[in-house]
Amino acid sequence: MISATTDDSRVSTSDAFGKLRKLPPFRTAAVRILAVSAEDDDAMERLVGIFGSDPGMAAELLTAANSAEFGFRSRIAGIRHAVSILGVGRTKSLAATIAVGGYLRTNLPSEAVRLLWDHSIATAVIAEHLAMQSGGSSSLLYTAGLTHDVGRLGLYASSRKTYEPLLNLEFSSIDELNYTERKVLGVTHCEAGGFLTHTWGFPPILSECAQYHHVLPEGASVESCIVKEACLMADSMGFSEFHMQTEAAAGNAARVWENDPRFEKVQRRMQQFS
Repeated sequence: MISATTDDSRVSTSDAFGKLRKLPPFRTAAVRILAVSAEDDDAMERLVGIFGSDPGMAAELLTAANSAEFGFRSRIAGIRHAVSILGVGRTKSLAATIAVGGYLRTNLPSEAVRLLWDHSIATAVIAEHLAMQSGGSSSLLYTAGLTHDVGRLGLYASSRKTYEPLLNLEFSSIDELNYTERKVLGVTHCEAGGFLTHTWGFPPILSECAQYHHVLPEGASVESCIVKEACLMADSMGFSEFHMQTEAAAGNAARVWENDPRFEKVQRRMQQFS
């Protein structure tokens, strides 16, 4: 049951997508970086060139690369050195983290940033871990986990007065959440995520993970399955996407994670990019 009342008015899907379309675009350099494949022979040169077109992102990458999280013994002074040391996959993951964090801080109030950021970082770190266990691409799954909830970012930024109250409601299930979002906003945050990632030019696999991280379609990719699992695990750690009636049990479950290396890594990553 929803623990507060919502507006009974309905918003059309086209109106909702129209509002989302008016949002500021995602950082151009970051979108170009996401399109670089580690299998490309010129991947490193392309990354160096893209960072050269965005000095701000380059500076943030160097700051992250020289942080205690990575613990390199000598200081990394240039982008080419950073990419060669970090590798293409990790460089892409860091670029995505920098870009998503910047978009959140630029377009959302500080109280909303923490809620969205914690869940996204937790999902990213867990998805990365699950990918390593299954032999998948850890950098791709990290980025998919990080960006899986951009629909919430978009709905908050485009319809704050309508969306903000939903963050304080309690839902009994994902179905009830989806019904409420569609009724009040015209689309669910998953549909908004699929729309935005496609509009911004993200790789198709990231759009799929954003659109289907709660309800998987028939024939869903392995990546979408992993992101869905990582999203649920992030909730159980205490970094919930929404307030659910199962959170009392989740609070007990979160204590189980306290000494788990994955939980510690989530906390370190949050501190690194807070």
